[in-house]
Amino acid sequence: YIFSDRSGHSLSKVGDDHSQLLLAEEHFKISDHHEAWTQFSQMYAEVVNSPAKILRWLLSRSWIPAFIKNILQPLKKYLLLPKYDGENLHDTIKLNLGEKLSLSETLADVIIPTFDIKHFRPTIFSTSKAKRDKSMDPSLFEICIGTSAAPCYFPPYYFKTSQDFNLIDGGVAANNPALLAACEVMKERKTDFNKLVILSLGTGAPDEKDRLEVGDGEWGVADWVWQDDESHPLLDVLMSAADEMTEMYISNIFQYTGLEGNYTRLQANLTLKDSAMDDSGQENLENLQKIGQDLAKNNDTKLEDLARRLIEIRKAR
Repeated sequence: YIFSDRSGHSLSKVGDDHSQLLLAEEHFKISDHHEAWTQFSQMYAEVVNSPAKILRWLLSRSWIPAFIKNILQPLKKYLLLPKYDGENLHDTIKLNLGEKLSLSETLADVIIPTFDIKHFRPTIFSTSKAKRDKSMDPSLFEICIGTSAAPCYFPPYYFKTSQDFNLIDGGVAANNPALLAACEVMKERKTDFNKLVILSLGTGAPDEKDRLEVGDGEWGVADWVWQDDESHPLLDVLMSAADEMTEMYISNIFQYTGLEGNYTRLQANLTLKDSAMDDSGQENLENLQKIGQDLAKNNDTKLEDLARRLIEIRKAR
């Protein structure tokens, strides 16, 4: 056995020779440390100060229920289950959209990216596709659940029309869907690129600078999946990289074709606290609303110019 404190420091190694139990008392005194102990740790603290109790404690197995409850069960939930079951999210989507409204019935043409984990490729839903292909015309309720199924946070979502869909968050494929939207419009409507006018609204970009560093370079799976600040470096890097590359591509395309006036990108800068993916507290929601209002206010002139231009384009048709 290896006894360790919460920081992982070895207290004593106990082999077949039970006399080594005596080392526990010599190497470590729980009373010398001041920490908030869990129920299991409290039980451990009581016995580790008395080597004679250690053996009786281990052999009695009285520690097993607390070990299972306080360590194994939370670990199982963290490693084997998504953070949320998604039921509340599903109910909220159902309340606002209902279950019968299909994609082909939307008043405006919409494009919704998802990722199918069975076919291991992006699946793009759009009003145009839905109108000509019934297999791509599920209810908006189903699509919204699928495209919001963020890995680690919500379970993947399955539904079927005449074909099966096994979907997760579309952000893994197109966290910034502006370029995707441009390509879909040109393909579906046979529209020339120079006729595209795009307003791209970001949902906020956290300032990730200086948050991570190589350190000792010994990054294992756990380091990429979870950090002490409850961030998920691998997911954050992939999502941010896809977003930044899309912005780079599309802004350069419009710039180098002399059409930079046809592309407007609005993005709010967020703190790490503001950008928490699952903070639905009232204070955070109100703060995000204010950030959005400030973003619109600070870009009021730009938005008004774009609106006038769109009106002129519509009148010219």
